[in-house]
Amino acid sequence: MTTEMASQVMLSAHHVHKRFGDETALNDVSLDLRSGSIHALVGLNGAGKTTLMRSMLGTVRADAGTVSVRCDEGMAPLGRLPRSEWRHVGHLIETPFAYAELTVTETVIAAARLHGVPRAAAAAAAYATIEHLELGHWAHRRTHTLSLGNRQRLGLASAVVHRPRLLILDEPANGLDPAGVHVIRR
Repeated sequence: MTTEMASQVMLSAHHVHKRFGDETALNDVSLDLRSGSIHALVGLNGAGKTTLMRSMLGTVRADAGTVSVRCDEGMAPLGRLPRSEWRHVGHLIETPFAYAELTVTETVIAAARLHGVPRAAAAAAAYATIEHLELGHWAHRRTHTLSLGNRQRLGLASAVVHRPRLLILDEPANGLDPAGVHVIRR
């Protein structure tokens, strides 16, 4: 990664506010996430961490403020971010999603395809990601048979299989044993 790329803002939130009824979830939150950096949101349960992540992904609309994401043309507000640009974003918010009837491999291939990985490359990307996250032993198992920790690894595999420029993870080590935490950190 070049020095110029490392300094680029990938996501910017300015003066974000969000209320749910009488409850203020976000109050004037501003932050810039730069390429090549890792940020952590730390706070008590109910402090608004997940709401902020959902706001950064556009799954929760802020009452006020702006969120912009870097795309091929520069920074774009979430509402104007071209649909094709979402292929550069990976996420895992709260609990991982998987179709119960699909295998681990089928799930990760589907995630790759949904993020724009060409059909010819999706399987290879899925196999490499499954091995990297040490899910190979469960590759042919249906997802509903996985333990909590392996469902979490599957969710992470689905979030990173397309090698996103921006990755937003909510409690990525949730349910993982110490070996799983080590794999993710690596």
